[in-house]
Amino acid sequence: MCAELILGSPEHFIGLSQLDSASIKAASAIGNQTYEYAPAFRYTWMIDNFSSLNVKRHYSDVFTIEGLKWRLRIFPKGNRFLDQLALFLDAADAATLSNGWSRRVKFSLTVINQMNSTLSKRRGTCYEFNSRVTVWGCLSVMPLKELYDPSNGYLVNDTLIVEANVVVQKNRLDHVVGNMEVLEDVIACEHTVHLDLSVAI
Repeated sequence: MCAELILGSPEHFIGLSQLDSASIKAASAIGNQTYEYAPAFRYTWMIDNFSSLNVKRHYSDVFTIEGLKWRLRIFPKGNRFLDQLALFLDAADAATLSNGWSRRVKFSLTVINQMNSTLSKRRGTCYEFNSRVTVWGCLSVMPLKELYDPSNGYLVNDTLIVEANVVVQKNRLDHVVGNMEVLEDVIACEHTVHLDLSVAI
């Protein structure tokens, strides 16, 4: 099943000030409708000289799925949790889309362990991207201390590899058929949040 957004302590969230509690719950609810999805899309992002990045946030190249443009957003030095790597999926062309657009997306974001793939850090869920909520992701993918230690296998020759598996909704069906299925390899992230782009992050 798709994981619901966990409404925990305020420090777990960014940019929620303009949404009331009911709106947040509505945005995170799974609902009882079924959806048609495009084939799964896998995007691999190799970030060279990662430890030398001197920016708050860093973006991948843009990739297109179902006519929409997407990109990954990473915070090399952490974001709200300064000791944790933060990683997000971003609707890159949201500002150019018509008001009221929406698309449900199932996705997982993985920091690859290049020495032992079984130790890779994967976070995932499914949510609706729309004109108000254009970024979903995880504030606490893994501790920065663990990431930046080359002996742990995440940074090899100062290169970080991030993999995104993304499945985008094609068409929404109007009839109720029960709870929606989710990809087997998509797992819940406790600190999944949405970012309100009106708030500087």
